[in-house]
Amino acid sequence: MLGVKTILLFTALLVSAIVPTVSAADGAVSCGRARIKHADELCFPGAGMTVEAWIFPEENRAWGRIVSKYGHTINNKPANHLRGWEIAINDNGRLFFRVTPYSENMGLPAASVVSKAVIPVAQWTHIACVLNGPAGKLQIYVNGKLDAESSDRALGRVQANALQDLYLGSYGGEDKLYFKGLVDELRLTADALVFTGVPAAPYTGKEARTVALYHFDSQEPGGKHLNSVDRDKHQLLLIDGAQPSLADSRPGFDKALRLTAGAPAGVAFNSKYPFRPISYPSVEEIGRIGQKWQASHPDRIKAELLGKGSSDLPLHMLTITDFKVPDDNKEVVLMLAMHSGAEISGATSLLAFAEWLLGDDPLAAKIRSRQICMIIPVPNPYGYGKTGNNKFGRDIAWCWTTAGASLPEENPEGVLIQKLIDRLKPEVIVDSHGTMLQGAYMGEFVGTSGYSLVLNTFQGSIVREMAEAAGVLGFPQHLGSETHEKIMLPPETMQGYEDRFYVYPTASAVNACTYAYIKYHSIPLTIESGGWSGSAVARLKRLMEIGCDRFSTELCDGYPNRRISVNSSWMQWLAAYGQTAAVRRESRVELWNKQSMFRTFRSYPDMDGAFCFGIAMSPDAAKKVFLGCRQGDNQIYVSQLLSNLSRMPGVDVEAIRKHLEETGSINRVFADPDREVLNNPGPIAHGLAIRSMLPYNTPRILEVRLNGKLISPSERDGYQVWKGGLGGTYIQVNIPPEKMDEVIVVTCKYDGQEKREWGFAAK
Repeated sequence: MLGVKTILLFTALLVSAIVPTVSAADGAVSCGRARIKHADELCFPGAGMTVEAWIFPEENRAWGRIVSKYGHTINNKPANHLRGWEIAINDNGRLFFRVTPYSENMGLPAASVVSKAVIPVAQWTHIACVLNGPAGKLQIYVNGKLDAESSDRALGRVQANALQDLYLGSYGGEDKLYFKGLVDELRLTADALVFTGVPAAPYTGKEARTVALYHFDSQEPGGKHLNSVDRDKHQLLLIDGAQPSLADSRPGFDKALRLTAGAPAGVAFNSKYPFRPISYPSVEEIGRIGQKWQASHPDRIKAELLGKGSSDLPLHMLTITDFKVPDDNKEVVLMLAMHSGAEISGATSLLAFAEWLLGDDPLAAKIRSRQICMIIPVPNPYGYGKTGNNKFGRDIAWCWTTAGASLPEENPEGVLIQKLIDRLKPEVIVDSHGTMLQGAYMGEFVGTSGYSLVLNTFQGSIVREMAEAAGVLGFPQHLGSETHEKIMLPPETMQGYEDRFYVYPTASAVNACTYAYIKYHSIPLTIESGGWSGSAVARLKRLMEIGCDRFSTELCDGYPNRRISVNSSWMQWLAAYGQTAAVRRESRVELWNKQSMFRTFRSYPDMDGAFCFGIAMSPDAAKKVFLGCRQGDNQIYVSQLLSNLSRMPGVDVEAIRKHLEETGSINRVFADPDREVLNNPGPIAHGLAIRSMLPYNTPRILEVRLNGKLISPSERDGYQVWKGGLGGTYIQVNIPPEKMDEVIVVTCKYDGQEKREWGFAAK
């Protein structure tokens, strides 16, 4: 992880002496295995299939899987629904082809056929495995000749196994049974082909019924190999790293994919200078790339200048969304690479993600229709690819205070970024960091900073899902305290026990993400990428996918940053009001910035089947609500509180009294402590919601009252109920701006509709 000045200085000295390393053509770099995500086409629903390839085994490996869409167990238990088809070399060196026939109960055994010929080592062999379902035949062709055939009356179409991806180079169900060698010209055809010889040249991809074709002549960023039939479908992705994995194929076939039996070979470096920069475009090229993308996809991207930084160098900005869809119900995500600067992979990761987001993947289209993604790949063009500072020697990544960009005259880049944050008020802000050196391994993080303790985000569940998305592709992720197995602390907190904690040397350092959180309650996410763009793209895809769906704590689709917690309660929150993303955004920001003016109180304790939660909406209102109340440990006597409420307009205090008496909370309420309000920013202009968690899966709402008056279900001026995470249900009372009073009291009664045992009684 780069970001500390001494590390940047080291990298600057190192880059000044960089020379190229050996190329992939030397055959020194490779991958262990690859994966194609499940698609129904890969199960050949038409009952005819042919899978063929040129293979070059480098050693005899018993039961090494060449292609496998076949799983067997989950947690050591049989899992019939994972079984499909696969091709391997058995312990006698012969080709093995098996297919599980389709059945509704997934209970039919697999049918198989074994070649008569032994597949030679260190020699190119063309293999083809054929299913003719209607004829009930499995066939194997070796070098263009029919070598073996078996019949099975049960054969028809292949069993559909939607939970099992297709693997190349290993057993589909587990990380084992590897194939070691080269594979080329892999073709999957939805028909039972007949061979009279071997292909003399590469296929075109236009051959009839061809589902997928992989030439392996070139590799896309992130270890990706495109399908020559349709580049956006059935893409093959390397699992064991995104290093180049190509070697010379047979004459006339250019390159082939090298598989190394699950252990990727180390990158071959020049012996004198071990590192070289990762591949990256210049600032000028980024501008041209953006204009090219805009010309190709004018309804998906706008490329423009945010402004100019040091030495009048441009900050290129990409806005990606579906411009045909109105913006009023879109979430906003801002992605920056504040240390690009020196940490080049921070920028290249965002560019790789932008390229994916512009594509025709259905998920990308869904994201564009529901979100606005703003990307600044190089916020510091002066320091790009260099030591990282701008013209004035300022590190713009950390030249911030809680009030915004510091030293504005020497930090023009930071000023531009702050103005953009102020305009967008984004739901999520991502700061992408990384490395500049190819082959230099670094730990990959998301949601955690190795430099600042305050950058550990509040949304750990999102972090976990992002990390998992990269982990399943073979990019291990580190998760803060879990990685260290130590609690993270600032310096001088637990003196004498520093070795028991992970102590941050700069625990309170602030950056653009911190500013966006403090000012707008944006979800702050730092992300570290070790130069492998596939890892960053996987994590950012998952992040954006989360923003398209309904989070477990939310009723509406979008990101979970709409709740404002209060000191007096763990089960009730203030929440953003509104029926569109744009309105909720304004409400969220207003509540976040005015929260110090509120003083909340609740029934104590919260009783099973009911709750009471109130808010004094201003310091003046709080004086009226709590006038003369005896207070100790923030517990306030109810009698005086009710007397005060009776003098406030619009409050049916007798209904509130009855609620407290019937639910057993008549003696005391729990209130926020008195606190100083530095300024009074005025009344709420964008509405307010009060949200509560009910600790039951399917509670029946008996009544909901606002200031003692019954209210009905409504997304505008009533209540809404939805199932939350495991074991809970949320209820939210929506209060529009015109119905704001000095005090707001919500009471609710419900029937949990579950019989639970309280405590313990010996039987």
